[in-house]
Amino acid sequence: MRINKTLLGLVSLMLSMGTLALAQPSIVNAASLPAGNSRYWYHFHRVRIRKGTWAYKVKVMTPAYKDHFVAKVYLKPGTTIEAINGGASWHWVVKGHGLTTNQHYFWVTNRLNSRWLTK
Repeated sequence: MRINKTLLGLVSLMLSMGTLALAQPSIVNAASLPAGNSRYWYHFHRVRIRKGTWAYKVKVMTPAYKDHFVAKVYLKPGTTIEAINGGASWHWVVKGHGLTTNQHYFWVTNRLNSRWLTK
């Protein structure tokens, strides 16, 4: 008889804890931007930097395997830039104030995903 009361008390305790857990509001953390390999990044988007990162100036050479870094600049959090997926060779191609792009030079970053960016 004592075992049945203990079992009944344990089951009722578990059920009451389960209903309390279900009554709590759920929190949804949606990503602010699509993943780096998404079609969204096929053209430039104006974004703000969440985590500071280095941008490297690339000298365009022929053939392409001779491309090399000639300068770097630190991009502080809160800086507004334009970013695009860099394709197979580069992670991110960026442009903005002080990061001019032309046929001889462009700027890249080595971050792998889009978590360092925000809208």
